[in-house]
Amino acid sequence: MRLSSLLCLPMAVVMLSVTGNLFAQNAPSTSDDLTSRLANLQGMTDDQLTSLYQSYHAHSEAEVAVLFRQLESKDVQAQYKAAFLLGATRSPSAVIPLASAILLEDTNRDKQSHGRIWFWVRYPAAQALIEIGKPSERPMIDNLASSDDPKITYLSLWVISAIERDDLVTEAVLKEAINRETNAERKARLQSTLSGLVSESSNFDYLRELSTKLKQP
Repeated sequence: MRLSSLLCLPMAVVMLSVTGNLFAQNAPSTSDDLTSRLANLQGMTDDQLTSLYQSYHAHSEAEVAVLFRQLESKDVQAQYKAAFLLGATRSPSAVIPLASAILLEDTNRDKQSHGRIWFWVRYPAAQALIEIGKPSERPMIDNLASSDDPKITYLSLWVISAIERDDLVTEAVLKEAINRETNAERKARLQSTLSGLVSESSNFDYLRELSTKLKQP
C-alpha cells in the first residue's frame, strides 16, 4: 500500500470524525431546533458550527433535505458548511448532490475552530464524498467516464483513491468500471485515467501531476 501524503489531510478529517465520536459527546438537540440551525448556516460562526457539529449525532431525512437546499445556496459559505455537514451524516443519499457540487472550492482552505476541528480543506464537497465512503465511488467513476474537465478528473480520482487508500485496489476499481462500460467514448476516458495511474510509481505521483497541471495558466 502506498498511501500518499496528498490524501492524508482529508483522510485525517475522516479519522477524526470516526475515532473522536464527536456526535456522541453532547446531548441531542430537538429536531425542530436542529432543523432551524441547519437552515441558518450563512452567518454561523466557527463556534456555532462546532456546537452544531458536535450535537449532530443523528440525522433525519428532513434535516438532510435542508442541507441539500443549503448546498445550492447563493451564499458560498453556506455551501461549504452544508457540504461539511453532509459528509458528517455519511448518508448515501447525499452522494449525488455532493457529486454535482464537486467543484466547490474554498481558496481560503483549511478552516479551523480554535485548532479543535478542521472543518474542511480546499474542496469541501470532495472531502464530504470521501467521508461517506464506498457509496461515493460510482458517481466518481461516472465523472471520470463522462467529463473532459481536468479538475473533475483530478477530484474524482482523488475521492476514489482516498476511499480505497491502496494503489492496486484503486486500479482494480477502474478496471472493473472499464470492463462494465459499453460506450466506447466513456470507456476510452476511463482507460486514459487508468493508463495515467499505472504509468507512475504511485497514485500519489499521478495525482500530483494532475494537480500541477491545474495550477498552470
